[in-house]
Amino acid sequence: MLQYIIGIDGGGSKTHALLMDTSYNIIDESYSGAANIRTDVQLAYNSISNIIQELINKNKLNPDNIQIGIGVAGYSVEEKRQKLLRFLHLDYPQVKITSDSHIACLAAHGGNNGAIIICGTGISAYYIKQEQSQQIGGWGFPHGDLGGTAWIGLEICKATCKAIDKVIKWSPLLIEIFKKFDSNVSIFKTWLINATPRNFAEIAKIMLHLDQPDQIAQQIFNNAIQEVKGFIQAVIRDVPELPIKITGGLAKKYHPILKQTFTDLEIMDKSPAYGACLLVKP
Repeated sequence: MLQYIIGIDGGGSKTHALLMDTSYNIIDESYSGAANIRTDVQLAYNSISNIIQELINKNKLNPDNIQIGIGVAGYSVEEKRQKLLRFLHLDYPQVKITSDSHIACLAAHGGNNGAIIICGTGISAYYIKQEQSQQIGGWGFPHGDLGGTAWIGLEICKATCKAIDKVIKWSPLLIEIFKKFDSNVSIFKTWLINATPRNFAEIAKIMLHLDQPDQIAQQIFNNAIQEVKGFIQAVIRDVPELPIKITGGLAKKYHPILKQTFTDLEIMDKSPAYGACLLVKP
């Protein structure tokens, strides 16, 4: 007999899970590492299975009384999606899986028609209309996700490379970034070769937390805003009647500026993990 639901939002930087009863009341929540299957299926599985087991053990639950809904980054890569499902079904046959965009849209509009702009490690738009859904973007980093924290971090690193080569002048931001690598070109170059979207997102946080952004930081930020505006405009062209909400780690930074152009834009007030719970019908 179904008594509990676990909803999981597996993102590019972290995984968030909610434990709910069948009336969708929150009982507990937990966090773990990244779960982007496009980047690393094994890491995604580890993050998701660890968080499930943590909630089960902490709350002394019987796994047979739980249904699990999961949304993951990189869902569109079918081969990796199927691999993750094979891993999960060995321990959790009751799992339902979809994209992180889909669960976010479900959460934003309570399962009703609507659109979202996801502004986190990556950037994409998604809408649900009459039970039909459509994603805009989602091409993955670095050829997509322009305006997300991974892209911001990459742009900062590109500028740092130019400063090292004396193509541009050092700015306070670039000096701060280079110090992270002991101002050592070899260390920085080795890091760049092996850097993941999550690593670049960590670099972006340094810029986003500056009290007084320098010219380079401001230009990167302005370019990011323009990329996000393009996604919003694409949604409006497709489905002008749908309400739009913005979500993700960058939402609060982007929203005041975007709202100057898109006056009806709202910040999503529910976790995407709630939308993952809505995948399960009690």
